[in-house]
Amino acid sequence: MTSVYALSLLFIGQSASASAPAPAEVTAKEVSALVGKWSGPMVIQSPAKKDPMKITMSLEIQPMKGSDKFSYKLTYEKQPTRDYVLQPIDPAKGHWQVDEQNGIKLDAFWNGAGFTSVFTVQGTTIVTTERLEGGKLHWETISYASKPFAETGNVQGAPPVSTFRILSVQKAVLTKK
Repeated sequence: MTSVYALSLLFIGQSASASAPAPAEVTAKEVSALVGKWSGPMVIQSPAKKDPMKITMSLEIQPMKGSDKFSYKLTYEKQPTRDYVLQPIDPAKGHWQVDEQNGIKLDAFWNGAGFTSVFTVQGTTIVTTERLEGGKLHWETISYASKPFAETGNVQGAPPVSTFRILSVQKAVLTKK
């Protein structure tokens, strides 16, 4: 994976509503609402660049026969498709995992409105959230430098606070085909 947006993996979920399941209810049944082929435009914005980059993103999510896991294929523009496995780890606690099938496993947690994942790779921290809203899959990924940009506070009783430099924000609204 050669770029930050290629490292932004799918951790899926549903939007908050009166019928949204509590963490103890997050099962393969809820995740199955996202089974299918999704695609749409992704906008990648960076403070370092004036104009946003626009690419096409597609995602295919399918149940794996005879298991509670899901396979999915993630494609950015003309890059090779990436094959991953979404698997329940402890769905009673809202804990799922994306297995890249290369030794890397990324944890995702139900947040009441979908799944959120936070991971750090090569000095970049990535926060990914996805939610199903209005029949569309909303994907947002924010990447930032893991080393603090500034550290303030820790005087006059204020707690120490670290801020971080944003590297990119990626947003996509995917439609089921």
